Amino acid sequence: GWLLGSTVCSIVVGDSLYFLAAARLGVARALPIASSFPLLTTLGAILLLNEPATLPLIGGSALVVLAVALIAGERTRASARTDLPGLLLAGLAACMWASSGLFLGPALRILDPTAANAIRFTLATVLFTSYLVAARPAERLDRRLTGLSIVAALGTLASSLMFLGGIAGAGVARGV
Repeated sequence: GWLLGSTVCSIVVGDSLYFLAAARLGVARALPIASSFPLLTTLGAILLLNEPATLPLIGGSALVVLAVALIAGERTRASARTDLPGLLLAGLAACMWASSGLFLGPALRILDPTAANAIRFTLATVLFTSYLVAARPAERLDRRLTGLSIVAALGTLASSLMFLGGIAGAGVARGV
């Protein structure tokens, strides 16, 4: 149950909301908002999972979010595209990404990160394939697009393994 909830929140809902927000606001505005999820995860881990609240933990989480905002802020000055639905979508993406970490914490007490990833990516593949069959996008898979997709999938798998390993080894708040 926890792992399924995490997969749906992080891969399907959170990412989809982020992409919609980025399309409306631009990546330079959507990314800092959506990247506030470590603060939300830290608060959730302290309040819901009884992880200890320490000054370095809270300060470090705040610095991560501040750093992303500062880096992305350099690019937002040139763009004035801001709309309330886009801001809401980016905020909801942050909430979904935060909840995925909170769901994964208890699940990783039962499963190791490799097994958890196998379940997450199998479910994501089924959902993505179903979407492709239903939506029938105009793009055609050629050699270049296939190669890029494989590289992207390997990068996503590697980063997900590190993410899950971090949560399993350091706890939800510190792992995120």
